[in-house]
Amino acid sequence: MKKLMSILLASTLIFSFSVTAMAEENEKITFGTDKNGAVLNRNEILSPWQTYEFPIKLDGAPLSNELGDKYKIRLENIKGSKAVQEIKVLRGMDNYYLKVKVLPLSYVEQTLVEYRLTMSSGNDRIATEFGFTAGFRTVSNDYINNLTPGDEIRVNNDYPVFTKEQLNHISKINNYKKVTFVGDKWRYTVNVTDKGPANFLYTYNNIENIISKYPQNDFLCLSFPAGSQFSQSILEIDISDYEESFKNGVYAYSYYNGVLTPLNCKLDSENLTAELTVYGLGQYILSDKPLNQTQVNNTNNPATGYNDNMPAAFIGLISSAVGIIILKQRIH
Repeated sequence: MKKLMSILLASTLIFSFSVTAMAEENEKITFGTDKNGAVLNRNEILSPWQTYEFPIKLDGAPLSNELGDKYKIRLENIKGSKAVQEIKVLRGMDNYYLKVKVLPLSYVEQTLVEYRLTMSSGNDRIATEFGFTAGFRTVSNDYINNLTPGDEIRVNNDYPVFTKEQLNHISKINNYKKVTFVGDKWRYTVNVTDKGPANFLYTYNNIENIISKYPQNDFLCLSFPAGSQFSQSILEIDISDYEESFKNGVYAYSYYNGVLTPLNCKLDSENLTAELTVYGLGQYILSDKPLNQTQVNNTNNPATGYNDNMPAAFIGLISSAVGIIILKQRIH
């Protein structure tokens, strides 16, 4: 009898373990597509400062609030945690979802991030590992290879990174002469021989800690957060939307590490552009009146993730010849 009971007990345990194993094998955690089309896998690049929301699915169906409430859900980082600004499982209107927001550890390199998500309820335990790549996307090689000598190079904030190999190719087909990069209402002419990688990400967001100190001034701010360094170059900024503000001239400044530095600036009244002589891409401010304070406190811009910590060498490259040129012919 004891032998029979032992056999029955062993059979029960084996059956119990089999059920548990089958449950873990059959119940699978997956993630749906973000509303903007992003998917969650190791090859997917998630851009810094953007918020992603991935629906959590169990056995292919959305994890409803009713079902999800029965589980204790845990996230564990496996690698790349420093590239994550925020990651959490949240309860939505009807279903659970994963919220992800990443940071740029580098403006030109990408970081692989991996996590483990575990759902447990009593003896029931389900787990999955997932990953994604945090960083900025690189310009496609197809676009670079289709460029011809003299072509302007378009800059797209969705793909702002140019590799060193791409920049060398651009330089080579242009006989190692200066080339022009073009964004929304700006042009940048520079020699890119043996330069790179470089990130041309840009924004027209206001630099609030400057603007707030001069409420009577009109400003145009153009920032390149990556602070890519180049040799002497020309940055042209379209000021057609500020024709009235800058009709009497424009004062140009670079802004680095809390310091405003005047820049040489030529105002083209016919093409409505301001031409700045610069030594890299940083933060630039155009004002209708001079700024009498050159030292300004540092602040981060949470909307863009931008801060003033550009490479220290950048400020040393600012032209020592500073000033402003106001053409006699006013803008009409």
